[in-house]
Amino acid sequence: MVITLTLPWPPSVNHYFGQKGNKTFITPAGLAFRKAVYIVSLPYQKTELYDKKLNLFISAYPPDNRVRDLDNIIKSLQDALQYSLIYKNDFQINDLHVRRMKDNKGCVIVEIDEFLDE
Repeated sequence: MVITLTLPWPPSVNHYFGQKGNKTFITPAGLAFRKAVYIVSLPYQKTELYDKKLNLFISAYPPDNRVRDLDNIIKSLQDALQYSLIYKNDFQINDLHVRRMKDNKGCVIVEIDEFLDE
């Protein structure tokens, strides 16, 4: 089984999490992203991949031509997919690939399938 999701551009980790004193929280932008991912993910919640080791392939289509670090979107994306019940925990991801695409669509396409030990 392969799950393919087209999701909005994730907030960077700096905009996903906030901090007040010693408490870390998810910002309003982070909560909005989580909700958007949850809605798109509804048909794929708790499938046969839910508790398996996983491959995660991310094709990142930035919203504009600004310089961006791709690693800044990974944590918020993985957190939202876990919240959306695609998998139990992001520690299940054994193989992670992220590639920047040329078109400025402002989205990410995520493909998830089972990681098979060789």
